[in-house]
Amino acid sequence: MFAGAVGATIAFLTIGFAKDVGYAFGDNLSEYTQHRVLIIFGIRLWMLEISINMNDAQVKGKMTDAH
Repeated sequence: MFAGAVGATIAFLTIGFAKDVGYAFGDNLSEYTQHRVLIIFGIRLWMLEISINMNDAQVKGKMTDAH
């Protein structure tokens, strides 16, 4: 559960600052489409989904053992 929480936190922070991270990796802010931002956002959204599923599986397992 801890790994899922850490992964979700990292994903949330990187999604929130995706434009700044993309600029740090060389995106031009004056362009209409910033490709690195889209790539960072897509990868981190996928990571967020996996992290949430990791926590969800642990909670479901603990709920079924509680009977």
